[in-house]
Amino acid sequence: MNANNQKNYMLKATLKTILIPVVVFVVLNIVDLLGPTHNALIANVVDLTNFARNLIIYFAFALGLHVNMTMGRMDLSLGAQM
Repeated sequence: MNANNQKNYMLKATLKTILIPVVVFVVLNIVDLLGPTHNALIANVVDLTNFARNLIIYFAFALGLHVNMTMGRMDLSLGAQM
């Protein structure tokens, strides 16, 4: 792969990574608006702040597990002791 193809591949992969959660969020928010209560998932700034806070907590946890697992620093076998 030359440099130009690699840049194109990275750009496409980044766009897919960003767009998939956004599309899922928009679709689910539309379904929520069409439901019987007609309430939006994020109705004000407080809802957005709580959503972002929870998202950051889960992201930090997943990142920590990913780094430890890829470095081989965590053993999840039955007899493992940490």
